[in-house]
Amino acid sequence: MLHVLAQDFKSVGGGTGRPDISDAKLQISLNTIWSNKWWTRLDSVLSLDWTRDGISGMTVDGEVDYRFNSRWQAFLQYGAGLWGQGVAVGAVYDWQVISGVR
Repeated sequence: MLHVLAQDFKSVGGGTGRPDISDAKLQISLNTIWSNKWWTRLDSVLSLDWTRDGISGMTVDGEVDYRFNSRWQAFLQYGAGLWGQGVAVGAVYDWQVISGVR
């Protein structure tokens, strides 16, 4: 299943001591269900910072999920930044590994 999410963020009425926010994100996700218990997800996120002349950055994440029962699932995710570290706060990173139970 393919999902596309486009978002645009703007600050409104901020104080003079706070920087303006004008960011955009385009996320494309591909979910693949292998069985009732296993599925995978591949995400790609393009981030644009309009307050800094439209500089961009991109990350790619892969995730494997396992469902224990109808309420609990475990996941393991790895992500890497392709370019643009420091575009927007927390938007682009060098790499990350996340695991957990939901």
